[in-house]
Amino acid sequence: WDLKPVGRQRLEGKDSDWEDNVLKELLIAGALLERSASVEERGQEERGILELAFPLLVGRQHPQGHPLYPLMGNYFSVQGGGGQFPKTVSGPTNRAVASLLRERAGLPEQAVEALLDRSVETAVQTLTKLQGCQLWNHAPELEEIELSKEQLAMVGKGSTGPPVSLEGVALTAAQRELCTKGFDERQLRMLKAQVHAKRADMHEIIDRAVALHIDRVGVNEEEEAHSLGGRRGS
Repeated sequence: WDLKPVGRQRLEGKDSDWEDNVLKELLIAGALLERSASVEERGQEERGILELAFPLLVGRQHPQGHPLYPLMGNYFSVQGGGGQFPKTVSGPTNRAVASLLRERAGLPEQAVEALLDRSVETAVQTLTKLQGCQLWNHAPELEEIELSKEQLAMVGKGSTGPPVSLEGVALTAAQRELCTKGFDERQLRMLKAQVHAKRADMHEIIDRAVALHIDRVGVNEEEEAHSLGGRRGS
Protein backbone atom coordinates (compact mmCIF):
# COMPACT_ATOMS: atom_id res chain seq x y z
CA TRP A 1 0.00 0.00 0.00
CA ASP A 2 1.02 3.64 -0.32
CA LEU A 3 3.11 4.99 2.53
CA LYS A 4 1.99 8.45 1.48
CA PRO A 5 -0.37 9.24 -1.44
CA VAL A 6 1.05 11.58 -4.07
CA GLY A 7 -0.59 15.00 -4.36
CA ARG A 8 -3.50 14.32 -2.05
CA GLN A 9 -4.48 13.48 1.51
CA ARG A 10 -5.38 9.93 2.44
CA LEU A 11 -9.14 9.40 2.74
CA GLU A 12 -9.76 8.74 6.43
CA GLY A 13 -13.52 8.78 6.79
CA LYS A 14 -13.60 12.09 8.68
CA ASP A 15 -15.13 15.54 8.31
CA SER A 16 -11.61 16.82 7.61
CA ASP A 17 -11.39 14.75 4.37
CA TRP A 18 -11.28 16.43 0.98
CA GLU A 19 -14.15 15.61 -1.39
CA ASP A 20 -13.13 12.41 -3.18
CA ASN A 21 -14.27 11.95 -6.80
CA VAL A 22 -13.97 8.15 -6.83
CA LEU A 23 -16.02 7.87 -3.66
CA LYS A 24 -18.61 10.18 -5.27
CA GLU A 25 -18.96 7.78 -8.21
CA LEU A 26 -19.40 4.81 -5.86
CA LEU A 27 -21.98 6.58 -3.71
CA ILE A 28 -23.99 7.80 -6.72
CA ALA A 29 -23.97 4.39 -8.40
CA GLY A 30 -24.91 2.57 -5.21
CA ALA A 31 -27.80 4.92 -4.47
CA LEU A 32 -29.20 4.77 -8.02
CA LEU A 33 -28.94 0.97 -8.10
CA GLU A 34 -30.92 0.73 -4.88
CA ARG A 35 -33.62 3.14 -6.07
CA SER A 36 -33.89 1.48 -9.50
CA ALA A 37 -34.34 -1.95 -7.89
CA SER A 38 -37.44 -0.78 -6.00
CA VAL A 39 -39.62 0.51 -8.84
CA GLU A 40 -42.79 0.48 -6.75
CA GLU A 41 -41.16 2.83 -4.22
CA ARG A 42 -39.90 5.38 -6.73
CA GLY A 43 -41.50 8.79 -6.58
CA GLN A 44 -42.79 10.63 -9.63
CA GLU A 45 -39.99 13.19 -9.31
CA GLU A 46 -37.16 10.63 -9.38
CA ARG A 47 -35.10 10.85 -12.56
CA GLY A 48 -31.99 8.72 -12.06
CA ILE A 49 -32.04 5.09 -13.20
CA LEU A 50 -29.16 2.61 -13.02
CA GLU A 51 -30.09 -1.03 -13.44
CA LEU A 52 -26.69 -2.77 -13.44
CA ALA A 53 -23.11 -1.85 -12.65
CA PHE A 54 -19.96 -3.79 -13.55
CA PRO A 55 -16.87 -2.26 -11.91
CA LEU A 56 -13.52 -2.76 -13.63
CA LEU A 57 -11.15 -3.72 -10.83
CA VAL A 58 -7.41 -3.35 -11.25
CA GLY A 59 -4.61 -3.22 -8.71
CA ARG A 60 -1.24 -1.51 -8.81
CA GLN A 61 1.11 -1.67 -11.81
CA HIS A 62 4.14 -3.89 -11.21
CA PRO A 63 7.39 -1.96 -11.81
CA GLN A 64 10.29 -3.23 -13.92
CA GLY A 65 12.19 -5.94 -12.07
CA HIS A 66 9.07 -7.34 -10.40
CA PRO A 67 8.34 -10.95 -11.49
CA LEU A 68 4.84 -9.93 -12.63
CA TYR A 69 5.89 -6.87 -14.68
CA PRO A 70 4.20 -5.50 -16.84
CA LEU A 71 0.93 -6.98 -15.56
CA MET A 72 -1.50 -4.98 -13.46
CA GLY A 73 -1.91 -6.35 -9.95
CA ASN A 74 -4.66 -7.80 -7.78
CA TYR A 75 -7.06 -5.09 -6.58
CA PHE A 76 -7.83 -7.04 -3.41
CA SER A 77 -4.18 -7.23 -2.34
CA VAL A 78 -3.81 -3.44 -2.03
CA GLN A 79 -4.59 -1.66 1.22
CA GLY A 80 -7.16 0.98 0.37
CA GLY A 81 -8.11 -1.06 -2.68
CA GLY A 82 -10.27 -4.06 -2.03
CA GLY A 83 -10.74 -4.34 1.68
CA GLN A 84 -9.15 -2.00 4.18
CA PHE A 85 -11.36 1.05 3.90
CA PRO A 86 -12.52 3.46 6.62
CA LYS A 87 -15.59 2.15 8.41
CA THR A 88 -16.69 5.74 9.02
CA VAL A 89 -18.34 8.44 6.92
CA SER A 90 -16.33 10.85 4.79
CA GLY A 91 -18.59 13.82 5.48
CA PRO A 92 -17.68 16.31 2.72
CA THR A 93 -18.08 13.73 -0.06
CA ASN A 94 -21.31 12.25 1.31
CA ARG A 95 -22.90 15.68 1.70
CA ALA A 96 -21.92 16.71 -1.83
CA VAL A 97 -23.44 13.53 -3.30
CA ALA A 98 -26.59 13.82 -1.17
CA SER A 99 -27.14 17.37 -2.40
CA LEU A 100 -26.60 16.33 -6.03
CA LEU A 101 -29.02 13.40 -5.88
CA ARG A 102 -31.63 15.42 -4.03
CA GLU A 103 -31.55 18.27 -6.54
CA ARG A 104 -30.75 16.51 -9.82
CA ALA A 105 -32.15 12.99 -9.40
CA GLY A 106 -35.12 13.81 -7.20
CA LEU A 107 -34.29 11.27 -4.49
CA PRO A 108 -36.71 11.36 -1.56
CA GLU A 109 -35.40 12.68 1.74
CA GLN A 110 -35.39 9.24 3.36
CA ALA A 111 -32.98 7.91 0.73
CA VAL A 112 -30.82 11.02 1.01
CA GLU A 113 -30.58 10.67 4.80
CA ALA A 114 -29.49 7.04 4.44
CA LEU A 115 -26.78 8.14 2.01
CA LEU A 116 -25.41 10.67 4.51
CA ASP A 117 -24.72 7.79 6.93
CA ARG A 118 -22.96 5.51 4.42
CA SER A 119 -19.36 4.70 5.36
CA VAL A 120 -16.49 4.58 2.89
CA GLU A 121 -16.27 0.80 3.35
CA THR A 122 -19.99 0.29 2.66
CA ALA A 123 -19.86 2.50 -0.43
CA VAL A 124 -17.06 0.39 -1.91
CA GLN A 125 -18.50 -2.99 -0.95
CA THR A 126 -21.95 -2.13 -2.30
CA LEU A 127 -20.45 -1.91 -5.80
CA THR A 128 -17.85 -4.70 -5.60
CA LYS A 129 -19.31 -7.49 -3.46
CA LEU A 130 -21.70 -8.86 -6.11
CA GLN A 131 -19.82 -8.67 -9.38
CA GLY A 132 -16.93 -6.97 -11.08
CA CYS A 133 -14.30 -7.48 -13.74
CA GLN A 134 -10.99 -8.63 -12.24
CA LEU A 135 -8.52 -7.51 -14.90
CA TRP A 136 -5.68 -9.58 -13.43
CA ASN A 137 -7.70 -12.82 -13.68
CA HIS A 138 -6.77 -14.18 -17.12
CA ALA A 139 -4.64 -16.79 -18.89
CA PRO A 140 -0.96 -16.66 -17.84
CA GLU A 141 0.25 -15.79 -21.33
CA LEU A 142 -1.30 -12.59 -22.61
CA GLU A 143 0.14 -10.65 -25.54
CA GLU A 144 0.50 -6.91 -25.20
CA ILE A 145 -1.60 -4.76 -27.56
CA GLU A 146 -0.28 -1.75 -29.43
CA LEU A 147 -1.49 1.65 -28.26
CA SER A 148 -3.25 4.34 -30.25
CA LYS A 149 -1.78 7.85 -30.48
CA GLU A 150 -4.16 9.05 -27.78
CA GLN A 151 -3.25 6.13 -25.53
CA LEU A 152 0.47 6.72 -26.00
CA ALA A 153 -0.09 10.20 -24.59
CA MET A 154 -0.99 8.53 -21.29
CA VAL A 155 2.56 7.20 -20.78
CA GLY A 156 3.94 8.66 -17.58
CA LYS A 157 0.51 9.44 -16.17
CA GLY A 158 -1.43 7.72 -13.41
CA SER A 159 1.18 8.49 -10.77
CA THR A 160 0.49 7.20 -7.27
CA GLY A 161 2.41 6.82 -4.05
CA PRO A 162 5.05 4.07 -3.91
CA PRO A 163 3.90 0.78 -2.33
CA VAL A 164 6.17 -1.15 0.02
CA SER A 165 5.45 -4.50 -1.64
CA LEU A 166 3.31 -5.98 -4.40
CA GLU A 167 1.96 -9.53 -4.45
CA GLY A 168 4.19 -10.34 -1.47
CA VAL A 169 7.37 -9.14 -3.20
CA ALA A 170 9.21 -6.34 -1.41
CA LEU A 171 10.18 -3.50 -3.74
CA THR A 172 13.58 -1.90 -3.92
CA ALA A 173 13.98 1.86 -3.56
CA ALA A 174 14.46 2.12 -7.34
CA GLN A 175 11.26 0.16 -8.02
CA ARG A 176 9.30 2.27 -5.57
CA GLU A 177 10.55 5.37 -7.37
CA LEU A 178 9.30 3.93 -10.69
CA CYS A 179 5.82 3.61 -9.20
CA THR A 180 5.66 7.38 -8.72
CA LYS A 181 6.31 8.04 -12.43
CA GLY A 182 3.04 6.63 -13.75
CA PHE A 183 2.54 3.91 -16.37
CA ASP A 184 5.31 3.10 -18.82
CA GLU A 185 4.45 2.02 -22.38
CA ARG A 186 4.61 -1.72 -21.71
CA GLN A 187 2.35 -1.41 -18.67
CA LEU A 188 -0.22 0.48 -20.71
CA ARG A 189 -0.07 -2.08 -23.54
CA MET A 190 -0.65 -4.86 -21.02
CA LEU A 191 -3.49 -2.97 -19.33
CA LYS A 192 -5.15 -2.63 -22.73
CA ALA A 193 -4.68 -6.36 -23.36
CA GLN A 194 -6.21 -7.20 -20.00
CA VAL A 195 -9.26 -5.06 -20.79
CA HIS A 196 -9.62 -6.70 -24.22
CA ALA A 197 -9.44 -10.15 -22.60
CA LYS A 198 -12.54 -9.28 -20.57
CA ARG A 199 -14.69 -7.92 -23.40
CA ALA A 200 -16.94 -10.99 -23.48
CA ASP A 201 -17.72 -10.57 -19.77
CA MET A 202 -18.53 -6.89 -20.30
CA HIS A 203 -20.84 -7.62 -23.23
CA GLU A 204 -22.67 -10.25 -21.21
CA ILE A 205 -23.40 -7.68 -18.52
CA ILE A 206 -24.60 -5.15 -21.13
CA ASP A 207 -26.90 -7.78 -22.68
CA ARG A 208 -28.30 -8.54 -19.24
CA ALA A 209 -28.94 -4.83 -18.64
CA VAL A 210 -30.75 -4.50 -21.96
CA ALA A 211 -32.93 -7.55 -21.19
CA LEU A 212 -33.76 -6.14 -17.76
CA HIS A 213 -34.66 -2.79 -19.30
CA ILE A 214 -36.96 -4.44 -21.85
CA ASP A 215 -38.66 -6.43 -19.09
CA ARG A 216 -39.32 -3.26 -17.09
CA VAL A 217 -40.36 -0.80 -19.78
CA GLY A 218 -42.41 -3.25 -21.84
CA VAL A 219 -42.18 -4.61 -25.37
CA ASN A 220 -43.27 -1.31 -26.94
CA GLU A 221 -39.84 0.11 -26.17
CA GLU A 222 -37.92 -3.03 -27.08
CA GLU A 223 -36.45 -1.47 -30.21
CA GLU A 224 -35.12 1.47 -28.20
CA ALA A 225 -33.58 -0.85 -25.63
CA HIS A 226 -31.82 -2.85 -28.34
CA SER A 227 -30.40 0.36 -29.73
CA LEU A 228 -28.75 0.92 -26.35
CA GLY A 229 -27.09 -2.46 -26.54
CA GLY A 230 -26.13 -1.95 -30.15
CA ARG A 231 -23.68 0.79 -29.19
CA ARG A 232 -21.75 -1.45 -26.81
CA GLY A 233 -18.89 -2.12 -29.21
CA SER A 234 -18.15 1.52 -29.90
